[in-house]
Amino acid sequence: MTPVLCSLLLLLFLHLCSHGSAAAQARGAASPDCSFDRLQALEPLLKVQSEAGYVDYFDQYGEADDQLRCAGVFPIRVVVDPRGLLLPRCANVHGLVYILQGRGVVGYSFPLSSSTCHQQFQFGEGDVVAMPAGAQHWLYSDGDQPVVALYVFDISNNFNQLEPGARKFLLAGSFGKDQAHYSESIFKGFSVEMLSETLGVSADVARKLQSPDDGRGEIVRVEHGLQLATWPRRRHASAEHEHVSFDDESVCTMEVAHNIENPDRADIYRPGVGRITRLNNHKFPILKLIQMRATRNASLSPFWNLNAHSVMYAIHGRARVQVVNNHGACVFDDVLRAGQLHIIPQNFVVAEKAEDEGFQYISFKTNPNAW
Repeated sequence: MTPVLCSLLLLLFLHLCSHGSAAAQARGAASPDCSFDRLQALEPLLKVQSEAGYVDYFDQYGEADDQLRCAGVFPIRVVVDPRGLLLPRCANVHGLVYILQGRGVVGYSFPLSSSTCHQQFQFGEGDVVAMPAGAQHWLYSDGDQPVVALYVFDISNNFNQLEPGARKFLLAGSFGKDQAHYSESIFKGFSVEMLSETLGVSADVARKLQSPDDGRGEIVRVEHGLQLATWPRRRHASAEHEHVSFDDESVCTMEVAHNIENPDRADIYRPGVGRITRLNNHKFPILKLIQMRATRNASLSPFWNLNAHSVMYAIHGRARVQVVNNHGACVFDDVLRAGQLHIIPQNFVVAEKAEDEGFQYISFKTNPNAW
């Protein structure tokens, strides 16, 4: 992929990605058939391979898991090989990403009401990265080991005006139609003449934008490394931003990645027991827009979330987990292992007991001020 073509892909999103209100987006109620009477640990069921990585899906194509559907979330696990580039895309839903392994650079283009802003940030293991709906982003792996990232999208947020589901809009790359979760560049739907005239490019460049017969998928290899015009930065969150919106430029100056792996940032620490690190919209202001929250580890005593569902992903070790519903019935009693994902519904009481090797997990909550 040539530098000129890369630049065009990163800039042209303004014509393509929509933007929305700055107000907090409420979540819709679950459908009547969502009783959460039986819960189970989830593992990836489908792997979609690209040239320089792959994406794991926790449900089958076109068949949403009932637990995920009722919780209103859509999780995927993305693996990007060294020198791999997750091609530019935007989505119709907000999401949070936890970096399980690796390091790299993420680039954003935010569609504002009157202009556009671009940001590039470095990220590393233990970072939580915000993915606002409608904001075009790409991700590059520049370390010696693959980037492994867990994405959790909030499909029930009212920002989503499509069907209850997550849709990705690729600005480059494509899959064959015989592949599950296939998708093609949105440029492919336009005629060469239309692209050439409206974007002011030659017909040859317009054809390249359409990624014809490109079977490399959505993660491609950059053989000689990605050369960036400006050095990516790390910005520290600031509580000064009381309002975050696509309608002004506040989102352009905000941190989009925040680390919760550092023990010095733990909210609670008990020697010999463990630590808890909570990330809410006071520490990470962009969560006011995303309307989600993340917690690294948590209490092993029985607890519940008063105002949110929780998506728990086991990072290391194992733990015995029991979940009890409002009737006093145990709806989950099993060992949760590394790589598995578990849904804990609102107000359901959960207790965990780590096995001998310990237990570490990340929990995504569907409310920025979950408690």
